[in-house]
Amino acid sequence: MSQGCADIERDGTTASSTLPVVRLSPEGAVEEHARLAMEEAVTIAVNDEELVTLLASPEDREALVVGFLFNEGIIDDAGQIQSVTADGTWMRVEAKGVQMNMRLYDRRVLGSGCGRGVSFSTALDAFAATRRTRPHHEGWVKLEVLLASAEDFFSRGPHNKRLRGTHSAGLFDWSGRVVAHADDIGRHSAVDKVVGKVLLSGASLEDLFLLVTGRVSSDMVGKIMRTPIPLVLSKSVPTALAVELAEPIFLTIAGRPTRTGLTVYSHQRLIASPQRAVEI
Repeated sequence: MSQGCADIERDGTTASSTLPVVRLSPEGAVEEHARLAMEEAVTIAVNDEELVTLLASPEDREALVVGFLFNEGIIDDAGQIQSVTADGTWMRVEAKGVQMNMRLYDRRVLGSGCGRGVSFSTALDAFAATRRTRPHHEGWVKLEVLLASAEDFFSRGPHNKRLRGTHSAGLFDWSGRVVAHADDIGRHSAVDKVVGKVLLSGASLEDLFLLVTGRVSSDMVGKIMRTPIPLVLSKSVPTALAVELAEPIFLTIAGRPTRTGLTVYSHQRLIASPQRAVEI
């Protein structure tokens, strides 16, 4: 198998590299080419102070940065951002009202995510800092809306279905309309990007539910709880700690959607279904 420089391709969503590979089977070896998702180091500096280096897919960097800063509680509002400037592998942010030494970022926590997602506070820290209240009314979103959105998003739309190497996140309104979508090699960065896209558009995160291709772990809940997003639906399942942390912040976690149903792990009351299940 010959080795050479990878051909970089961009299709408007996620950049990928085409590399020579060998496919092995009982019938023998066949040389092929495979498209693989790209990852790059992105170093974020806030007010000329280096903050963190993330490994992420190369597109939507501004949305990634803004979403990361918001989800980690470094900024409280997109209006604090004065400028975001790309400088090689650096993303330099000027933001007002940010005092890094007064924030919760003295320690970094390596999460359980793909690529060892970084968080500057534990989910318990985030819960202590959150101002979430009991959201929305009973039956806020219809079960059929969640199932239809999941079927479309997980089986047809995401870029990861083609590359098999990325995660996707999407924000939808209660009617099932897609508000924002993002792909990344890491599930945490995909969530940061999709939140950042909404913030950069000037729209509100109120009354939106989140779809993710990866599992919902405690560090993912730590990101979501800083937003007003009331429900997250995963293609996979949550961890036990994620469900425990979701209870006091009124976050509905659902997973394993099929054409006929899904599993609800916390706060089932937000989902309107033909037959009400036992409240959890």
